[in-house]
Amino acid sequence: MLELIFAFAIGTALGVLAGLIPGLHQNNFIPIILGASFLFEPMPAAIILISAAVVNSFVNYIPSILLGAPPAGFVGSARPQIAFARQGL
Repeated sequence: MLELIFAFAIGTALGVLAGLIPGLHQNNFIPIILGASFLFEPMPAAIILISAAVVNSFVNYIPSILLGAPPAGFVGSARPQIAFARQGL
């Protein structure tokens, strides 16, 4: 059980790291994790992959709003957030 919680923590940290670096998409980051998955058993490796992908999908909007360059599908809803970020709110 502790091994699964540790795998979740590793996946969460890797997802946050990949989400905060602009230009590093989860499709680029997942093969790196998959290459290192031989170090773990199948269940913890799957937990690392899934938690990294889910956390990355939430965190990757932070740099796009702070830098003012949202992805194509996010432009309409990002304009107010970018304005608030520029005002410091």
